[in-house]
Amino acid sequence: NIAFEKLGEVMIACVTSDYMLKNVQCVDVNEIRETVLFSQDLKAPEGIISMQNRLMRRLKINQIQFCETFESITALVKAGVGVTFRPDIKKGRDPSLRYLPLIDSPKLIFGVYHRKDDQNQHLIEFIRLLKRYF
Repeated sequence: NIAFEKLGEVMIACVTSDYMLKNVQCVDVNEIRETVLFSQDLKAPEGIISMQNRLMRRLKINQIQFCETFESITALVKAGVGVTFRPDIKKGRDPSLRYLPLIDSPKLIFGVYHRKDDQNQHLIEFIRLLKRYF
């Protein structure tokens, strides 16, 4: 038996450098004109993948850039190459970037799966710490 421990719900944010989208307080994905940096990670949350698919159908080819790693996307966003979209987990934010809320962002639920019958004290403590952190 598998159990799911919900740790939280987050919205999707448009992540940008300080000098891009300066006067914007929230983002409508239908109005994005900047280069969008997409993750090639197929393990991204469904809400992010469906938004990427919607954007790819609308954007010009020169506005789309695929990156292999989270770190490469972050470096390119910091350099002002483009914007990206991420789950907005407040404690995971990079303080040198701006996180703008999306209009009509779906909620993403995140948590951990574990065996329901596992009474391992280390697992129980780990889940307790995760709940406290998030």
